[in-house]
Amino acid sequence: MTMVRMKFLHLSWESPLLRYTTYFNKSKRYASTNTIPGPKSYPIIGCLPTLLTDKDFNPEKIYVFFQKLFKVYGPIVKVDFPGQSPLILIKNPEDTKAAFRLTNKNPVRSGMMALKKAKYSNPYFEKKGGIVVENGKEWWRVRSQVQVPVMKPKNINWYIKHMDQITREFLERVASLRDDSDEVIVDFLMEIQKWGME
Repeated sequence: MTMVRMKFLHLSWESPLLRYTTYFNKSKRYASTNTIPGPKSYPIIGCLPTLLTDKDFNPEKIYVFFQKLFKVYGPIVKVDFPGQSPLILIKNPEDTKAAFRLTNKNPVRSGMMALKKAKYSNPYFEKKGGIVVENGKEWWRVRSQVQVPVMKPKNINWYIKHMDQITREFLERVASLRDDSDEVIVDFLMEIQKWGME
């Protein structure tokens, strides 16, 4: 079985989310994340026992384990990790599209929690994280306020020129950091992060 690109989606526990799958042209509906199939989960520890006892589980080759989960449970799988909201693995790109449409007004992304904490603890930001770090209703409120001005063609032309200039400078910097074998001699991830911040 060839695996189509996998997508990952974090959902909050209280999301009354509908899930659809187009697998083999059949439509299946999940009333909530609790009805999505996946490895046996326990309170507090989630599916940790399954992960630790499965011979295919290797954090460095997690995709092998995810492929196995798709074979066992189908094209949409729920995995409960300790201390996190459930992780929904979606194999079919069309299902991914449907999932993002269903959650587009209430996303839950856990990757920016440290930045959110930093912004909330600094009085300068007045306990406001901004569109990058917020989730749920606050994210939708911020997004609806910035969407119109950000997407106006006149405004896009203004910041595209600046982004293009910054990107050109970044490419020049990368070229200057290469050694004789054309390898970048510094921490490239750090350079990309600097470029992203600028």
